[in-house]
Amino acid sequence: MKLCLRCGGARWVCEAHPDRPWGSGPNACDCGAPGDPCPICNRADVDTFPDLPPGFEIEEARDLEADPILTTETERDDD
Repeated sequence: MKLCLRCGGARWVCEAHPDRPWGSGPNACDCGAPGDPCPICNRADVDTFPDLPPGFEIEEARDLEADPILTTETERDDD
């Protein structure tokens, strides 16, 4: 199996330094920024959830239809 050159097989990269792996390991970024899915080997979009890092636990699931993060301009104008 070949390793991804961007993330070194971690499948996640540093959000602040996307050219460096995120997590633990000899080349992992230690700046403290959160991780992002590797855009090369762990792509995510609306229909595809990224592979999660080992040991990742979801603390709270959010129903985005009932409690959306983003609002439309029309909704903001109504406030």
